[in-house]
Amino acid sequence: MAPDRRMASAEPLANRPARNSVLSPINSPGTPASEPAHDAREPVARYLTVKGLAQAYRDVTTESALRHLIWLAEAYEKYPKNGLASNGFLRVIVRPPHQRKVLLDRIEFENWLTSRQVK
Repeated sequence: MAPDRRMASAEPLANRPARNSVLSPINSPGTPASEPAHDAREPVARYLTVKGLAQAYRDVTTESALRHLIWLAEAYEKYPKNGLASNGFLRVIVRPPHQRKVLLDRIEFENWLTSRQVK
């Protein structure tokens, strides 16, 4: 009987890095216990692109949902309607002058998320 290839490695699956993951010196498996492990999902920069914010908060929102919120906020700013409240997402959007780039403020996004919670 041929040996089972799945059991070829003695190292448990939980201790192996993911196939496509990139190990940095901060989150490598050899990091001493005295150093706190860096959470790869935690964004460092305050201003992120739509794709970057969607990746950082992938358990909360998607890239297409963020783009839809941006579209709704900017459409309401141009054409406000009586009796219809804005979604408040406009304060999250940062557009550098003379560029098409859209950046999102991570701190304002977190404040927007907490202000929209149902109590």
